[in-house]
Amino acid sequence: MARIAGLLLALAVVSCASSRPLDAAELQAVHAAEAFVLRHGYTVVGHPADKPVENAEVLDLLATPEQLVEWRRSTLCTQAFGVAKVDDGAYYVLFDWVRDDEDGFRAVLVQKGEAVQVVHTVMLLKGLPWEPVSPSKQVQRTVQQCRGQPEPNSSVSR
Repeated sequence: MARIAGLLLALAVVSCASSRPLDAAELQAVHAAEAFVLRHGYTVVGHPADKPVENAEVLDLLATPEQLVEWRRSTLCTQAFGVAKVDDGAYYVLFDWVRDDEDGFRAVLVQKGEAVQVVHTVMLLKGLPWEPVSPSKQVQRTVQQCRGQPEPNSSVSR
């Protein structure tokens, strides 16, 4: 229950989301960001053994690759819950935390279809309008994904 309350609070801070379908550019941003969090080891899957550890955040330069792998694992959900347009061709794609003890959410900056970094979101996104990735199942899907449960209907398209 605390996880849902935290998610709803984070959503209220950002702004009210509408429920229109995502356009092709938004979908591309979401797919790029979801691939990015998977590639850089933020999900429960962890860092891919066959890929080098790369910087994905501004402060990553201060850590060793081993520390980054450890710190990132199981921090973000596999699937995004929202997308916010910043500029022409630039989006923030929103991800919920896996852990119940974390408030708010994180975002991946996507520019011209390429995910470039994970950012801290509260200051950057305050008041920025965003679109839910899956309007009808947004909260339920996010909570289930974070806890490793299958989606009720995995065929729902974004």
